[in-house]
Amino acid sequence: MKFHKIYLELSDICHLQCSFCSPKKAQRGLMPLALFDSIASQIKHKTTLVSLHILGDPLCVSNLGDYLDNMESKNIRLDIVSSGIFLRREHFKLLCRKNIHQISFSLDSFFDRNNQKKLIPILENNHTKNQALCRDIINKELSHMSFKTPTNDTMEALDNKNKLYEILYLEKIFEFYEYLSAQRLKIYINLRLFGNYDYSYILQRYKNYEIQEKKRRIRLDKYFFLRFHTQFQWLKLRKLKSDSHVATHFFQTTKKTHTLQGLNVTYTNPQNFVAQRQEQLRHNSPYCLGGISQLGILSNGIVVPCCIDTQGYMQLGDLRIQTLQEILESELFLNFQYAQKNHINIPPMCKKCNFRGI
Repeated sequence: MKFHKIYLELSDICHLQCSFCSPKKAQRGLMPLALFDSIASQIKHKTTLVSLHILGDPLCVSNLGDYLDNMESKNIRLDIVSSGIFLRREHFKLLCRKNIHQISFSLDSFFDRNNQKKLIPILENNHTKNQALCRDIINKELSHMSFKTPTNDTMEALDNKNKLYEILYLEKIFEFYEYLSAQRLKIYINLRLFGNYDYSYILQRYKNYEIQEKKRRIRLDKYFFLRFHTQFQWLKLRKLKSDSHVATHFFQTTKKTHTLQGLNVTYTNPQNFVAQRQEQLRHNSPYCLGGISQLGILSNGIVVPCCIDTQGYMQLGDLRIQTLQEILESELFLNFQYAQKNHINIPPMCKKCNFRGI
């Protein structure tokens, strides 16, 4: 069988604590290159696309080039997902490869309050074309913030300082896109956003943008997009009585509307999710692509149905001791796939998951 996409996790390390992401990270570490090579060889003819993403940020991997070289030598088409916070100029050439299909940067990682204190030294050390100008302005603003009692002036200075860090962050990504454009490579760059944040600076930089409402995105340039996604929240772990050995993380979506010069895009899921799910079962409509057209592989070699199972609760096999073909032909995998296709004995985690609506 051939999958549309396999999510292959390089590591679960990202050095951030985003409020919208799984709290359990940096547990598995980096996938050994030898294991990565073995897995890459096995999935080469079993998927159309490989996404280097489940948890972790590939740009945090010091020897990322070794992993990308491996994929390029096998001509495996790649998607890369990153916060963009650790993007450096030395990554530019490293990511210029014909087998890379798209690179997505999660802007919410920057805007998330949990990460604000960590970002300042990182961004100040990442040089951009406008680094000197930004540093001068930042220092001037900081000089106004020595008052013990906050005033309107100091609060305005703080807002300006945060805006300048935002500029440093975004300009690095813009510089990267300009570098890619000069190489004449067809690599799509996506700026992903699901929080209700101000993205006006992006539109100021790319004034000839095109609103593509039906596709939930704004086209900034030929291969450059600002994409809007439905916001979701990671809820607490539960164990269902019907299957106590399977933990169930699930997501709750919330309504989010983005409005800009006539753009009014609302992404939401019905509140009565249970009723919707029952209606789906009655009509035998498709529920999930996990284990059917998608597959996930954690950095420790554990195979899971999809990228949502970040903790390996629904383990389908272990590529450290099994081949992928053995896993795909196993009774465990075939039973899971049959359950997904026919909506029979669906695992508790899958019953509660509504990520498909995003």
